[in-house]
Amino acid sequence: MTLVTFPGASAGEEARSGSALHVSETYWGYQIRNREDRFDRETLAEHFLRFLGLVFVAAAYGQWLLPEPLFQGDVVVVKATVCFLLGVAGMTLYGFANRGLSLSVEVDLARREVRVVRRNGRGRRRLVTAVPMEQVESAFLQRSTDGAQPAHLCLRIRSPEAVLHVARGREGDLEPLFRRLRMDVRPARDRLDAKLARSVGFRSRRAA
Repeated sequence: MTLVTFPGASAGEEARSGSALHVSETYWGYQIRNREDRFDRETLAEHFLRFLGLVFVAAAYGQWLLPEPLFQGDVVVVKATVCFLLGVAGMTLYGFANRGLSLSVEVDLARREVRVVRRNGRGRRRLVTAVPMEQVESAFLQRSTDGAQPAHLCLRIRSPEAVLHVARGREGDLEPLFRRLRMDVRPARDRLDAKLARSVGFRSRRAA
């Protein structure tokens, strides 16, 4: 769903549209992620890679039980090499799956930063990148010219020049989140001025 891409790079991972997009409130801001689904692609891929990693590790030790005639040359050296390669491959796959394949965005209004985090099926999170809101130039909604194609909600990063893809889905579903992000990433001074302007305007109407 979420990815930082640089000019000329791909648009990022696809996020489910409609009700699958979930925004949850926290004491420091809010999180934007896909609704948890036990049988979605990320969860299934994570389980498969973890299982495959365990198979490789088991094979690394199990091949020591194979008859020596199956191996050529120095049997001990060959078996040790196979054990090392299978063991490394298994631990790499298991570690990669354990990091999680599901990406989400955290908008931290307390620290004034936007974080991309990776979550695994056990709920553990790992920080991928954090962008201070001072580096966010604007939020924009990349609308599709074809009604059948999804729209993209993005943040334009000032330095280094990049685009942070937040969500993908139907334009109508992304509009409320777009308006909220556009307001939240504004500098504190601009938000205060806008609040004061609304307050002054309200008092002026009351006085009239």
